[in-house]
Amino acid sequence: MQVITGDADLHTAKKIEAILGGQLEILKCSPIRPIKEQRKEWRNITGRTLPKTAAFVALLHHERGQSIPLVRYGNGKGIELHFHGLQQYERNEHALNDGAIQRRAILEEFLSVWDEPLRLSRFDRCIDLIGLKWCDYSNSRTHRTLCKRHGAAVFEKTTIYYQPPKPKYAKVTAYDKQHANRLSYPLTRIEYSFIGQFWRNGEAINADEIIEAATLKTDAFIKRVFR
Repeated sequence: MQVITGDADLHTAKKIEAILGGQLEILKCSPIRPIKEQRKEWRNITGRTLPKTAAFVALLHHERGQSIPLVRYGNGKGIELHFHGLQQYERNEHALNDGAIQRRAILEEFLSVWDEPLRLSRFDRCIDLIGLKWCDYSNSRTHRTLCKRHGAAVFEKTTIYYQPPKPKYAKVTAYDKQHANRLSYPLTRIEYSFIGQFWRNGEAINADEIIEAATLKTDAFIKRVFR
């Protein structure tokens, strides 16, 4: 979710903090640079390394017990709020886990009170294949078919990008999540990333509408990729 404003990063972040409550922790904002503990904290929350191209990075520690990342990339026109895991389910149940419920509530609250333009800047969907070792997946017929159909670029030893020619604003990644996150059990993840141009236009109205509209369109794309 991207907040479109003409204000400075810190001013916008402080406004978000005032509206949502909680405590704002600045990780990167000239001349501030993140320390080792903050980089580790970011990775624990997001599962990723701190983005090198970001000009501004902060964490909003909400009173609901969730930390919402705030990021502006070097050429971005506004600050992005990252709500990771809105559709995260219990490992063995078809029910949202508590973190997802809390993050949805924070997003709904934010959308109900924010009075400046917003747009959906990115929407990721993941399929976690619990118990499937990476070596078994990368040698599977499914993987070979996808490589042949869409082309594949090896990014690291355990990561493969499937880059469909159309639409060009979507990317499919498969990787060894057990290795990436140092898990104690085998887990292969297939991740679909859709950036803002995938939807072209349209402002956010509420969390349920965002999730429903984005899910319907991304479902159609995923079916085409794996047909």
